[in-house]
Amino acid sequence: MSDKHDKDSFKVDVGDSLIQEAVDSIDKHQKPAQETVAEKSADEEAQEENYYERLVRVSADFDNFRKRYQREKINWHRFGAENFICALLPSIDNLERAVAQCPEDSEFDSIRQGLSMVLSQLGQVFKDQGLTSFDPLGETFDPLLHEAMDTKVVENVAENEVVEVHYKGYKLWDRVIRPARVTVAKSPETSDED
Repeated sequence: MSDKHDKDSFKVDVGDSLIQEAVDSIDKHQKPAQETVAEKSADEEAQEENYYERLVRVSADFDNFRKRYQREKINWHRFGAENFICALLPSIDNLERAVAQCPEDSEFDSIRQGLSMVLSQLGQVFKDQGLTSFDPLGETFDPLLHEAMDTKVVENVAENEVVEVHYKGYKLWDRVIRPARVTVAKSPETSDED
């Protein structure tokens, strides 16, 4: 037991002497450092200021990079499937036309119901992914949302009003991924000039 006690006290004695040496070393180096701080030249102060300004700029650049990366990450998540969804839109259009062509009270009623169920399931999947359709019939033509396929003279309709929708438009979140393809009304006066 006494050997163990001697070993522990030896470790403490060695540890205390090492701590004292470290404190003495710090005191020796601190005094000259304090003297040199007072004797800094104007060049050294300018260099320190330059380093500080660079640090602030790099810090701001990094913060901007982090924010930009977060925005891009959100967009990658939101719009990553955009090409895939755009490739499916003509198939959705064809399914909608097929449902519209099947009369309700006919021998093809079960087919129409099956197609309607498939369309509603696909519609729910697309809705969950942020896809929404818009049908601009009766709205004023907006080149950001609509693609004019034709113009038509229509009585009692305002000029530039959408009078026929060939294909619905689609938005993925807030981005138009396919404009609605429409026919736009023109006034009889402008059609006489053509």
